[in-house]
Amino acid sequence: MKKFLILMITFTSFINYSCSDDDKSDIEQTSIKTEQKLVDSEIYTFSYKDKVYSSPILSSKNIENNNDVQDIVLEDKRINEILQDLLNNPNSAMYINDLGKIYFFDSYKELINSVYPKSNLESPRLNSKIAANDNKLVIYDDEYYRGSNSLFTFSESGLDLMDLGPYGFHDRISSFTIDTNLNNVFAITFFRDQNYGGRSLTFNVGENLKVATLKNYRLSKKAGSWNKQATSLRVFKR
Repeated sequence: MKKFLILMITFTSFINYSCSDDDKSDIEQTSIKTEQKLVDSEIYTFSYKDKVYSSPILSSKNIENNNDVQDIVLEDKRINEILQDLLNNPNSAMYINDLGKIYFFDSYKELINSVYPKSNLESPRLNSKIAANDNKLVIYDDEYYRGSNSLFTFSESGLDLMDLGPYGFHDRISSFTIDTNLNNVFAITFFRDQNYGGRSLTFNVGENLKVATLKNYRLSKKAGSWNKQATSLRVFKR
């Protein structure tokens, strides 16, 4: 009888231990899938030229020589062609609104004129770290706010970094955070090229914004995502 009880206790402990590990694994996998929603979701939706396009994802495969990024093929052939044309446009501008919805524009100028017609992009901005300013941008060279990082503070006029090379972040940004003392005042744009050129990715900033991985956002069909692709950036007053 004692041997039977000992065996039962041991077996029960083993089950509890295994379930704990499985539960932890499920939580980690769920978290990862949530962060990678633009790759793993069954429906891909975006807006272009005042029209909303939505299609089930037919298939996804790893970009050549980059196992971390997937190339998406949409089930609807017409919508897939529109998406691929946008991704092949060397000046395409992607805008992410407050709800996380995706909007494409043919150029950054078109995006600014459509979304931020009253922005202060023509005004000079400060590029250095100023202790008196409460608005802070932190960029990281790894996902989930890990790895090497650089902190920038800026005033209400915003921030211009026309070349991330001198800061050691040329093609290195994987995640970022912004904390401000002003709600719904700023926006941030990442550019593929120096001097605010090439493709761009723009986010609205509330009082704060945290993007744990830029892998969620498509840059081009060849390059895949925006992970470690930005060469310049600007924070501006909307």
